Amino acid sequence: MISIVLGTFFGDEGKGQTVHNLCNKYIGKRESVLVVRFSGGHQVGHTVKHGDMMHTFSNFGSGTLLGVPTYWSEYCTVDPITSMLEGADLAKMGVHPIVQYHPHCQVVIPFDVYSQVNNEENLRHGTVGTGFKACLDRVKAGYSLTVVDCMNPYILREKLNAIVDNYYNMSSKYPSIDLDNWCRLAHAYFLHTGTVNEDCLLNYDNLVFEGSQGILLDQRFGIMPYCTPSNTTSQNAYELLRKVGIRKEIQTCYVTRPYITRHGNGPFPSGMSVRDVDDPNNKFNDFQKTLRAIDFDKDLFAHSVRINRSFKVPYRNERTEKLYVSHWDEASDAESTPQQVPQGDFEEAVAVKSGEAYLSMVDSQWWLQYTGSDSDYLCYDAGVVPITGNGEYTVSVTCDTDAARFDTTGDVNGDLVASGTAFMAVQIMDGATATPNAVIEVTSVKIDGTEVPLTKKSYTNTEETEINGEKHNNIRSNIYNQWVSDDKIGTEIADARSAEGNISDLADKSAYSATILDPSAIGDWKTVEVTFNITGM
Repeated sequence: MISIVLGTFFGDEGKGQTVHNLCNKYIGKRESVLVVRFSGGHQVGHTVKHGDMMHTFSNFGSGTLLGVPTYWSEYCTVDPITSMLEGADLAKMGVHPIVQYHPHCQVVIPFDVYSQVNNEENLRHGTVGTGFKACLDRVKAGYSLTVVDCMNPYILREKLNAIVDNYYNMSSKYPSIDLDNWCRLAHAYFLHTGTVNEDCLLNYDNLVFEGSQGILLDQRFGIMPYCTPSNTTSQNAYELLRKVGIRKEIQTCYVTRPYITRHGNGPFPSGMSVRDVDDPNNKFNDFQKTLRAIDFDKDLFAHSVRINRSFKVPYRNERTEKLYVSHWDEASDAESTPQQVPQGDFEEAVAVKSGEAYLSMVDSQWWLQYTGSDSDYLCYDAGVVPITGNGEYTVSVTCDTDAARFDTTGDVNGDLVASGTAFMAVQIMDGATATPNAVIEVTSVKIDGTEVPLTKKSYTNTEETEINGEKHNNIRSNIYNQWVSDDKIGTEIADARSAEGNISDLADKSAYSATILDPSAIGDWKTVEVTFNITGM
């Protein structure tokens, strides 16, 4: 099982305890589990209670009190000194954290911290004061310092000198910092913990991805400038799964309180009554100020879920979304508290296999599409057919499915209509090897059952296509491809062929085109059907 734990709103929802509880469940089943940090850095504060023990985690995963190891991915920053200090605090409790870092994790240095807490713009917009943003700004400027750099004392010191002298331009405004001691400690720490790449994820029965902050603080989807410079959605977790090639059930865990909280100066939805929250784990500080709250907002909740669903999972498998509510005893209005994320039985997600024909279709907004992958919005109930010999075949796509409506609108009853096309073609997956002699002749295109006139004849050629990172040599017959001009047919596209023979050998090539219909005739649609003949086999 793969669980992705996300803060639904602006952070402080209870992600740490949720991660802990999930880990405890797997341990109870005698299954191995790994906590994966995939966003942010040590600026998080995830409070976990286990028996008589309670700890707020910043540098280790929230399964640590249970002995669960942590993997710090390359999407996170790490501060070796605060990690050592937190590790020492945990050791006093009899807890010895296990953590390994990706060698490319960016390392926070003392000058990052000093720069961030003395930057007026940061203070005005809100900061935790840990150097996280300053570190990322430094990296963007070309001054990187990674975990693997810290493994070599010479490289570590030279890169640190370059950062201090050239990027921070060290002067009297900076406090005196013992660089020799910092380098010694950082080197020793990372030698002790070690490094490993994402392949370590393959060694565990269960993965719990521990998110940072909340979806509405994401660097793209938050309200600038009151957001964090990282991805707080499932995006990074999906990327890690793609890299490793893990295909297990994914459970998305949206965590919230019965109300919505926020630190710092960022806005809440207008018209909402704002109150201060007396939270023992979120006391007033100079950087984040008082923890503020508003009543639970169902529309804002739906928006957060919609944002996260806009990232396509790396594969189609059984899909689960759950809502975890912390601080439930503080709920005051049953009508305003969150309800379970809608679930339902969805249509089959179709992934094209070698030797099968499919309709590759993209709407005019490049939003609704089918490329042969079971992670596309139009993958459900896609009409795919195996090519077994010469004859007539039909392929299709539709957005008139509960699954597509749920993925795009968050509501199986939502209104979903596609419009126009940016690309359209009949393709045979791996056709260059599976059906090498096949010639595709498109004979009919129907939009919601209505025939669209064809203005030209289609031709067939071989085209390399990448699907979910895997390359395929497909056989293709374009219906609407605006990037292929007719003068390329039979010249640059040397293998272009038709039932009449190779296009380059024909006296009149003008009858053939990569655009065989007027795209304005497509209009709004829910279902597209294409019929074609196969010859040459």
